[in-house]
Amino acid sequence: MPVKKEKKSNIELMRAVCALGILIYHFSAHVSSPLNFMMMYANGNISGALIDVFLIISGAMLYLNNTEIASLKEFYYKRFKSIYPAFYIAFGCFFLYRVFKFKRFFYLDCSPFTLILSLLGLDGYFSSYAPNYYILGEWFLGAIIILYLVYPVLLYGIRKYPVVTTLLVFSAYAGIIFYNVFQTSLKNIFSCMMSFYVGMLLQKHERLIKNYFVFGVSALIGVILAVYRLPFITNPENVSFKNVMNHLMGLCLFITLYHVGSFITRVRLIQKITDFLGSLSYPVFLLHHQIILIAVGIYNPTATIDYFITLAAVTGVTLISSFALKTVTRLLLKSQPYRDFEALILKKTS
Repeated sequence: MPVKKEKKSNIELMRAVCALGILIYHFSAHVSSPLNFMMMYANGNISGALIDVFLIISGAMLYLNNTEIASLKEFYYKRFKSIYPAFYIAFGCFFLYRVFKFKRFFYLDCSPFTLILSLLGLDGYFSSYAPNYYILGEWFLGAIIILYLVYPVLLYGIRKYPVVTTLLVFSAYAGIIFYNVFQTSLKNIFSCMMSFYVGMLLQKHERLIKNYFVFGVSALIGVILAVYRLPFITNPENVSFKNVMNHLMGLCLFITLYHVGSFITRVRLIQKITDFLGSLSYPVFLLHHQIILIAVGIYNPTATIDYFITLAAVTGVTLISSFALKTVTRLLLKSQPYRDFEALILKKTS
């Protein structure tokens, strides 16, 4: 029998915080209002820390629900099903809008073959390396896809050779930080793998993050990093320093929100709200940036009150659109043509 996916309300709270936090960050980055405190903390940027939390969540939840992989085909198909249908629906809508707007199918001055990156969901991840038809999804969608592909290898390592695997992952991360072998930004796949693998470790040793002393230390470090710039850093703008700080802040946020979420979601109403918002996190990640660009193009707030009113409107539209995307995706997955496609892939009878 298939194993039912386990769901945790404190994790759904984290997903909601990440999605809404990144929405606020991107909104603040595009408007003329001077509320840049919504973008930075003392030692890094808020978006980087929240992305790190999201990567930790991805590793932890994948390990929770896939400690064994009986069939690689079924494993990869489930990952495809969780990512691509919603992505294709949203991408298709925005792509066709641009086709009609510019009256050209290949409306950008870049190779048509780069659409392959979009079909793979990797266009955002590689957009800084080559111009392509990247529209939505944020760069870390591509990172997640790559990490899903290598997850079976990481799973084998963490189960059979945990010490060696941990040393290899941490060493790869240390290599890009100290020697700058590759780009040291958060986009670097070894940087993303570090967070993803830490999530796997935390789930494997969940009793550690349940410890109240660990919670207290994490919350304290998180507060210090948020409000106090570390004095021993000669160049706080250094990319490697920001990378390390965002990883550390992301880890502290994850552990802190794990405990806070476990406590406040005991209230039934809060649990329902966080579960609902958490279930919309992926559609929000897909849609929010385009909605922000459209909204700011219509009205760009400059005053503080206008900032919050416009932000509330953008958030409302994003949540409604995300719920619509989720609903359409669910209907697609339940349709007979899709069931026939699924049966063909998995070689099952409808």
